[in-house]
Amino acid sequence: MINVIEGKLTISFEQQEWEIKKYDDCQEYKTINQKLDKVKGVDIIGIKNDSKLYLIEIKDFTGNELSYLENCEYKINNFTSPLAKKISDSIFGSLNIHRNLNQNLAFWKSFNEKYIDQNDLLIVFWLDGNLKAHAPYFSKTQLLLNIKRKLKGLKAHIIITDSSKNNIIRNTNHNYL
Repeated sequence: MINVIEGKLTISFEQQEWEIKKYDDCQEYKTINQKLDKVKGVDIIGIKNDSKLYLIEIKDFTGNELSYLENCEYKINNFTSPLAKKISDSIFGSLNIHRNLNQNLAFWKSFNEKYIDQNDLLIVFWLDGNLKAHAPYFSKTQLLLNIKRKLKGLKAHIIITDSSKNNIIRNTNHNYL
């Protein structure tokens, strides 16, 4: 198993099926981030069975829902804009990593190949916490529509999930510390 820890959440990926990069912690991202100011990165980039490319962003608001909603001024656009920026920055950065790299080249070459065929691209927003309890209009459907609008140039499949229904990323397990 490949274990990825993000905050209090641990996601375990079957090693035989996944190649995983904890993107915002990997050296390749850090190098890009040093060259380009204010670049954002998703939490995880994964390639499953050498066929599907996953960009995964995890947000756990459990216990902090109200303060996060206040920071976003209760506006869905203020919530989704940073998520969309992380996706576009991660794609841009990852497509350019191979220019400055002499190791892990196979992973990034595979990333480029999967990105070209965007039918193999899945974007997963893993959102935990009960935002709806503090803002009834704050629906995952509205989030999804807003994110799709912001990323309309991508043909990717965009998914919003959480720890209670993670059937999207098959052959993974998760738990909170």
